[in-house]
Amino acid sequence: MKKSIASRWLPERLRIALCPDRVVVARLGFGLRSRILDKRIVDCADTDSDLPWQAPLAALGDVLAEFATPGTSATVIL
Repeated sequence: MKKSIASRWLPERLRIALCPDRVVVARLGFGLRSRILDKRIVDCADTDSDLPWQAPLAALGDVLAEFATPGTSATVIL
């Protein structure tokens, strides 16, 4: 089992861009300069013009299941 060298005092952060046609999630590392550790872009088909945010919110739930860990803070940009 590989041990993480990440400090619990400096947790990773998520930046989430939520758009009607896509979701972008970036996992940022800590340190003197933030750096992108991983990034996902999920395109969302417009399934219902009356509810344009439904598809991106559903996709966000799936992406967060992969990215989010307990204690991770997130900033969401609409």
